[in-house]
Order: sequence, then C-alpha cells, then structure tokens
Amino acid sequence: MLKRLFSLFKPDAQPTDTTNHQAQPTAPEDECPRCQSARAEGASFCTACGRSLSSAGMPTQILTPPAATEEWRSLPPYTIALGDVQEHTFTDVSLAPGPIRSICIEVAYSNESQEPIKYSLGQWMLYDTDGYAYEFELINRYYQQLAEHKLQEGLLAPGRRVRGWVAFKVPPSAHLAYVQFRSGYTAEQGIEFPLT
Repeated sequence: MLKRLFSLFKPDAQPTDTTNHQAQPTAPEDECPRCQSARAEGASFCTACGRSLSSAGMPTQILTPPAATEEWRSLPPYTIALGDVQEHTFTDVSLAPGPIRSICIEVAYSNESQEPIKYSLGQWMLYDTDGYAYEFELINRYYQQLAEHKLQEGLLAPGRRVRGWVAFKVPPSAHLAYVQFRSGYTAEQGIEFPLT
C-alpha cells in the first residue's frame, strides 16, 4: 500500500493555476484538467499526475486553494504541501437523513530530515469562517472515488514523499476558512493553508 502511495507523487506534475479561486472550468474529457496529459481510456486517475478524472456520477466541484498547489511549507521535521480541493455532495441515509457535503483535500508530505516521520489523517483539521473545526472522516463514502487514495497512517523514510486525500464532513451552509496541519494532537504549532 505504501509503495502505491509513494508512486502517486510526481514531482514534475504541473501545478493548478491558482489565480482564480472559483470552481475550475471543465477540461476536455480526453485530457487531465491538471496537467493536460492524454487520458487513458476508462481511467479514473491521470497516469501522469495522479489526479482524479471521475466523479462516479456524483456532483463534484473542483476548488483551488489560494496557496499555490505543490507549494511546500516547512514545520520541522515536516515539509507539507496542499494539492487539489474537491467538494462532493451526495445522499446516503445510512450516514445522514439529508444531503451530505464532503470536502476532500489532497495533501503531500516530504521527509527532508534524517529520521522517519509519522503521517496520518489525524494531523489535519478543517476550519470554517465561524471558527468551527471539523475532524477528518474515516468512512470511504466521504471520499467518493478518491477512497482508494485516502491518506493512510505510516512512517515516511528520509528522502521519501507520500500523498493522499483527507475528507471532512461539513454543513451545507459552512464557508471554508483554512485547513490546518499539526504534527500531533498536542502540538503547539501548525501550518495553516487558506481555502477562501
């Protein structure tokens, strides 16, 4: 599993244009909206950069964070980057009686230290403009077609990179403010990535 996650990170992938923070226009169906690579027939993910190419029939809105995609930020011993942000709306009566809003955020870690570092879903928290915090979701349904690439928990060896998705369930009326990385629940410092 870790080998597959390591292979998802492509350092030469083209970053998404972040000058317009609204929903991105839909790319032609035969190419990747991130790197414009040709889409392999029937592929759900781009073979060049790993971006999701399918919404599995569910409404999906691609949101672009204001922080530059693939802009690495450091909180020693961690070096972290934010990738794509997607919003999914779906219904599942086993989870909630009405529509469910899920925010999926692609995150990446790079270990530039000399020791292994821990990575996990529990290092991420989403905040809205009213100050409410939302913890990560474990249930694959919140990840939609991205569940196969959900961030797992593990140790990252020196010189290696890993990427995965973190999903958050938020109320339909919530306005997103930022996602925060912390090395642990009791960590005093963190890295905030604005989403508005």
